[in-house]
Amino acid sequence: MVRAFAMDLFERPETSDANLVCSPFSIAAALAMTRNGARGTTGDEMDAVLHAPQLAELNTSMNSLISAVEDVAGEQTRADGSTATVSVEVANSLWGQLDRTWEPDFLDALAVHFAAGMRLVDYEKDPTGAIDKINEWVSDRTHERIKQTVDADLIEELTALVLVNTVYLKAPWEMPFTPSLTRPHLFTRADGSAVAVDLMTTSIRLHDAMFGSGWQAARLPYAGTTLAMTVVVPDLGELGSLAELLGADGLEQVLVGFRDDEQVKLEFPMWRLVIDLRLSQVLIGLGMAKAFQNSADLSGMSMGGPPLRLRDVVHKVFIAVDEMGTEAAAVTAVVVQAVSARPPPRVFTVDRSFYFVIHDVVTGTPLFLGRVNDPSQEH
Repeated sequence: MVRAFAMDLFERPETSDANLVCSPFSIAAALAMTRNGARGTTGDEMDAVLHAPQLAELNTSMNSLISAVEDVAGEQTRADGSTATVSVEVANSLWGQLDRTWEPDFLDALAVHFAAGMRLVDYEKDPTGAIDKINEWVSDRTHERIKQTVDADLIEELTALVLVNTVYLKAPWEMPFTPSLTRPHLFTRADGSAVAVDLMTTSIRLHDAMFGSGWQAARLPYAGTTLAMTVVVPDLGELGSLAELLGADGLEQVLVGFRDDEQVKLEFPMWRLVIDLRLSQVLIGLGMAKAFQNSADLSGMSMGGPPLRLRDVVHKVFIAVDEMGTEAAAVTAVVVQAVSARPPPRVFTVDRSFYFVIHDVVTGTPLFLGRVNDPSQEH
């Protein structure tokens, strides 16, 4: 389920040349929580996007996945007898408007399957306080790697609920790279230009490498080998989407298909990325449009009050890779707002040449008339 959702997500970026990092697991978890409050067509569209046949199976699957992911954490023994600690932490939370009545079934489902409890805040009278509490909670759960998740641009008086998922990982390599072998090297970008990077070097067995038509892949296991990073590198001149490279079942192929056994020298760059995404348009494009419309049916979330719709889905990711291992953190926040009886205000931005008239209101007599082409000049 999450693998299929991941491929859908990854094929939607606006430009294939840009860095892109996301946590399909985090996004799926946050949307699965939200799905528990969706009804009718809104719920059907969410099921289709999440590749979930029905809500009950979605809840069970996500609960099992969360447990399985958390179970790989702890002290691990490497093949050479050394030990290292792998950290994997998943957390979920709800932040609801304090004077709204929330459906008990909705709260129970999220408590049972996602260990998510409701925290009451006042978006209407104290949006800044609500923003600070959510951001502080996320910062704590991501070990301060993600400090700002929501801001005043997202949270307003119509906000009713924010559903949050965080994932934090810190994992040493099963076979750490030797720092003394790291050297400067040119890295070729998608447009053919080159940039200097620090290239790490180690040896792996061929059952941790795979060679396909137009691509090659390597698996870098973390301590204990229950987690790994798999890297897919297109051949020169073969740059395309992941689906074009690997085919419909390609992601599953490179995640489970490693076989043979001989030594391979692996050279891999050190890198660090921080990515900030707004996913509403991506999810609408995948077929989940109804949830963002005023006609959305999120009636399973609360009783009474104005109807609800999704305003946006915020996703932020931090990842750092070096000789010792990987540290990564992700947060997904689903922002739910009340449907206003008033249309949203039209934005009027004066950022180009304009005319003006200073006039008497009653008679309409123009006292001054002009055109401003450059407000920075005084004449």
